[in-house]
Amino acid sequence: MARIRNEDFKPILEIAEIMRGFPAAWFVSGGWAIDLFLGEVTRSHSDIEIGIYRRDQQLLRAHLRAWSLSKAIACGDDGEWVSWPLGEELQLPVHQIKATRPDGEGREFEIFLNECSERDWISRRHAGVARRLGEAVMISAIGIPFLVPEIQLLFKAKYRRAKDEADFNFAVRRMSGMQKKWLARVLGEHHEGHGWIAALDE
Repeated sequence: MARIRNEDFKPILEIAEIMRGFPAAWFVSGGWAIDLFLGEVTRSHSDIEIGIYRRDQQLLRAHLRAWSLSKAIACGDDGEWVSWPLGEELQLPVHQIKATRPDGEGREFEIFLNECSERDWISRRHAGVARRLGEAVMISAIGIPFLVPEIQLLFKAKYRRAKDEADFNFAVRRMSGMQKKWLARVLGEHHEGHGWIAALDE
């Protein structure tokens, strides 16, 4: 495998610096998580997404006290960003926060609130799907935590946009047999007949 080029992951390293000292778990999500798993940047990324656990949302607010924080809410068939009031505890279905520096400095990024128990990461979208907390996140070769590819691809399976297909096609070549088996099983339970299942069984 080629040596990871830190400059290729500069946007993620900048977010890691922002999150330095955060007193709870955090991890890169979305397409960047797939690229951290692969150890290379395979496509362009229009945004940066990380995850934390919902129970730690007030720790996030304290950590990003110099930032403007908004929450995504449903609005008709779409959604919109509105201010996240100080002191409000975000509950489902709200699960997405956007952080923006009021002074325009620093990268804007989004944070997904992940559900968990004391022992497990829990899917908010797929009833009964859970993973041990220690199995939901990996550490990349450059020391950045990221959501494991089988969980990230499970979220991407709903949409199958061009970027999701690209992420799957790159990731499936490097995933272990156990990772592919887990994803194939959960897709079969929640996305019967999904086109990725056959590739995972090869």
